[in-house]
Amino acid sequence: MMNEHSIEPLPLKLGVIYFLQCSVTGNIKIGKTRKQLKIRMSHINGSSPTSLDLLKIIENKNARFENDLHARFIDYRVDGKKEWFHCDESLMEFISNSEPFKDEKSLEPSQSKLISEKNKKTKKIRQKDIAKKAGIGPAMLSGIMNGKARPSWPTAKRLAEVTGTDPVLWLEGTPEELQKFFAEFIEMEAM
Repeated sequence: MMNEHSIEPLPLKLGVIYFLQCSVTGNIKIGKTRKQLKIRMSHINGSSPTSLDLLKIIENKNARFENDLHARFIDYRVDGKKEWFHCDESLMEFISNSEPFKDEKSLEPSQSKLISEKNKKTKKIRQKDIAKKAGIGPAMLSGIMNGKARPSWPTAKRLAEVTGTDPVLWLEGTPEELQKFFAEFIEMEAM
């Protein structure tokens, strides 16, 4: 018999692999859980200062599958973060081409995004929204914000128009400056 604090394991012995994307940086977390996914997501969202979008859940194929994925995308790993990766076209392609895992016991039927409770109350603009308005892809904006890519002058100008900044910020800003600005921009937009 389970008490109210028990966590029922997933029906799959190896659990699931999940892909979460940070709404501010665009970085993607590749993680795994054998517990109820709702419980795992509430722990992750509770410790995150920004909202996280659940991109996809897939079946964990073997005991090393998560490690294999980490190794496959190691070139995009965020410095000092074992499970976090810069948003890259090849990673996004892998996620979109993977067969989704569906199980009503571990997910709410209509669940496509998991947002932390503290961010549900505010309508926040997302990185992908800014990218769309500026006419670039989310991966490109993520690359700019993480210092992996530099925008052209026309792109920097469009980003400046969308965000009300100077194009020089987008051309010469450090990843830390861009991420600090973006976090402040999101807070201002939510007001």
